Amino acid sequence: MNRRRSAPIAALVVLVAAVLVLPPFTATAATQLPRALVKKLEADRDSAQQRLDAEREALGTVATRQREIAAANAHLKRRVELLEGTATLVGMPVPSGIQETMSEAVDAQQQRLDDAESKLTAATERASRAQGIALDADRRLRALERASKTESERDTSLGSWQFGSGGPPVSAASIDQYLQSKGSPMAGQGAAFLEAGVEYEIDPRLIVAIAGAESYFGITTCADFNAWGWGCPTRPQAFTGWPHAIRTVAKGLRENYLDDGLETVGEIHLRYAPPNATNDPNGLNFAWPDNVAKFLVEQGGDPQHVAGLVGPSR
Repeated sequence: MNRRRSAPIAALVVLVAAVLVLPPFTATAATQLPRALVKKLEADRDSAQQRLDAEREALGTVATRQREIAAANAHLKRRVELLEGTATLVGMPVPSGIQETMSEAVDAQQQRLDDAESKLTAATERASRAQGIALDADRRLRALERASKTESERDTSLGSWQFGSGGPPVSAASIDQYLQSKGSPMAGQGAAFLEAGVEYEIDPRLIVAIAGAESYFGITTCADFNAWGWGCPTRPQAFTGWPHAIRTVAKGLRENYLDDGLETVGEIHLRYAPPNATNDPNGLNFAWPDNVAKFLVEQGGDPQHVAGLVGPSR
């Protein structure tokens, strides 16, 4: 009688057990991260979790059905073996009609079992892929949270500094708070501003204020990460990221303005955004010093003293 061997169930059971192990997902508390990015990663993670839950449920249903068919198949085979054993015992052959019917039943049941095991394998693979996607989404979110924590620790380690005429101390947190109040995409770059200010001995609040006058704090830029109007509009300069842009602008202000003795907003204005410039057909440069001074004062800076590093705030 034709009896095909079924697929090894034990291996499938081990694989199923492995698929169903997933660390619990936790809600993020990354309050300092860009909310749009956090929401997207949370949505990706939640979507992946829902898909995994659905695949788990489907896998459980398929596995249950496979066990039922396997049990029925084993029962049918025992009946056939019992029938053959009885016929041998009494010395009578199994009637050909009955033998053919039983053989067809066994083959059909075996086919159902094979199909069930194929479905179980496919369901296991889908659940495994869903688990991988869910874990990857969770890893991305956790990595962002770790990066935010590292940035926060970096901000704290920088401490507070005084620039220009002394005035209120400046910290990465105070810069970030101001940028957040303006809805700036540069929020979170406070440490980069402060580091550039310390390195080039320039009040970082001036760099922020110029960005406010040129692009409303990076909201309307003429090139990638160019919040300072560099080369605009005819030869706009693009940067690789905010830290690169901030450091480059700080270096440029130090070498091309402060080192030449231009240490007030008014003095810098005449070179940075001179009235009647050919690249300013609408005459917007006339308002430049007032806007820069306004944004600088809002941060506690002094338009008459933008150069020099007083030292760490005690």
